[in-house]
This record gives sequence, C-alpha cells and structure tokens, in this order.
Amino acid sequence: MNKIKVHSILVICLLLVVGGSVNAQRFASTNPAYITLVKQADSAMTKSDFATASKLYDKAFAISNKSVRTLSKAAQANAEIGKTDFAISLLNQAFQNDWKLACAYLGSHTKDFQTLKAEKRFLDLFTRCEETMTAYEKKIDQAFADSLHSLYNNDQLYRATFEPIALKHGYNSPEMANAKSLQQQLDLENQKQLKVLFAAKGFPTISKVQQAGTQTALSLLQRSDSAYISLWLPTIDSLIQMKELSAADCAYIKDFMACLQGKKQLYGTQLFRDPTDKLLKPKPYDSFAQVQKRRLNAGMPNWTDYLTQMGAEVPMPIKQKSISKKSPKGIPKK
Repeated sequence: MNKIKVHSILVICLLLVVGGSVNAQRFASTNPAYITLVKQADSAMTKSDFATASKLYDKAFAISNKSVRTLSKAAQANAEIGKTDFAISLLNQAFQNDWKLACAYLGSHTKDFQTLKAEKRFLDLFTRCEETMTAYEKKIDQAFADSLHSLYNNDQLYRATFEPIALKHGYNSPEMANAKSLQQQLDLENQKQLKVLFAAKGFPTISKVQQAGTQTALSLLQRSDSAYISLWLPTIDSLIQMKELSAADCAYIKDFMACLQGKKQLYGTQLFRDPTDKLLKPKPYDSFAQVQKRRLNAGMPNWTDYLTQMGAEVPMPIKQKSISKKSPKGIPKK
C-alpha cells in the first residue's frame, strides 16, 4: 500500500491541472435515462450495494462510456464483487478516455480501491500515471506561463481598486476616472505584448502552460479587439477537440464574441443590467433548454445555479406549445 501512497502524492498534483473537472464530468450524456442510471448507481454505491451499482453502471455504459468518474466508480463496484478483470478493463478505458482525469481521480480516491491494492495491474496504472505525468511536465513552457501571469498582473493592477474607489468616492468620481484611465493605458500595452507573445509561441495550451495558464490567456484575449479575437476562434475550437483547452473555459469568450456580433449567446455567460427594472439578466440566447444542454456538455455548472450565484434573474424555461396542423384548403379534417 505504501507504493500506492507514494504514487498518489505525485498523481494528486494533477488535480491542479484539471481544475476540478473530474466531478463536473459526472454525466457524459444529456440522455435522461443515462443520468437516471448513474444517479441510481451512485446511490447504490453509498449503501455499499456494489452488485446493484455494477448492473446500473453497465446499463449506463450502453448509452455512453465517456465519463472517467463513472468508469472509475464502476471499476470500484466490480472490484468489490470480485470482478477484478472487468474492474481493470474499466480503469484502462478511463485512461484511454482522458488520462489526466483518470490520474486525478485515482490519486484522490485511492482509499476506494482497497480490494485492488495487491493487484499488479492496478499498481501498474499508478506507474503509468507517474511516467505520463513526468513526460507531461517536460512539455510545460514555464517562461510562457510566467509571461502570461505577468500580463495578468498588469490587467488587474488598477481593476482591483475599482470597487474600493467606488465605495469610497463614488463610481462617477474623479478618482474612479483616473484609475480607469491608468488601466486603459496598461490594457493597450498588454494587448501589444500579448500579440507578440502569441506570434512567437502560438496559442497557449494545457500541455504548454497548464489549465491555469490557458484560463489567464483567454481572459487576456477577451480584452483585445474583436478582429484579433476572431482570428483565434478556429484555433480555439480545434484545441478544445484536442483537449488542449477546456470547453467550459472557452465558453465565456465565445459568448462574448457572439453578443458583440449581435448574435445569441450559447452558454448564457453574458449578463446585462436592464435599465427598466434594474435587474441583472442574461443577454439574448436561443432557448433555456439548449443553453442548459450546452453547459452540461461543456462540463459547466447548471445555468440556474450560475445565474443565482451572479445575482441575476433566472428566466423561466418556456415549453413550446403544440401547434395543430391545418388541413389544406378544400380538404376536410378527418
């Protein structure tokens, strides 16, 4: 067990890379039957009813086997009922789907796999984690990450003072105007340096600067002019498909650009203050259900929870009314 603990200490560091997305990836499908099955299986696990959990997870996998968390939970259930070979195969599938999430889950849930502690194939998984993580760390461009961090410090230098100044002197005060002017000058310089950095290094990826670095880069890019942002959108889409950018992290800049271009936002991240009732509301979107679906697919929090946290009005889901078809002219209805 000591070997597992040693590997766990190394593997747990990956939690910083994946940014908590293990739990967000609980549901890999929006299929209601799949979600119900996973919830029922998880409930059985809490009651140590591993046989029932195994059967329910198996039914869920007939719909989707993409969730690393669910594959790992199913592996635990099968290990508990003596199906060691199947448990190992499920863990291997989890690694094949997303090795970073799989390493992070195993590293933080070692205690859940006590029945496999003497299994060589299980210990080999931790060795894979260590070796893959070592190779991954060698790819990190620390100078690139540090440059992004430095630009972000400039980005927040005066912005961090906006709220205290507004509370003390008022939002329309000369003090606030001065702070905004100083920040705008920094923003212009930041945008120039960001373009030089991207031209030299390419777009930041998780492999190059870890997820925290890509989040910083996306935040900085959003300050740029719309033409420059648009230039990078196809690259961003490709990197999401390659799992080098988080779909959830990119949702904000996608919505920002959609609203800027007069289009409807996709993920419901952009809000505005309604001048008529002074309430904070979502900017235009297509439908409540579609926004919820996209957020779930991207691993983002429930839209209702997000809006509530932001202090914004939560729109009521609108159910489409069935429209009766009219018979062609001259043909009586049957």
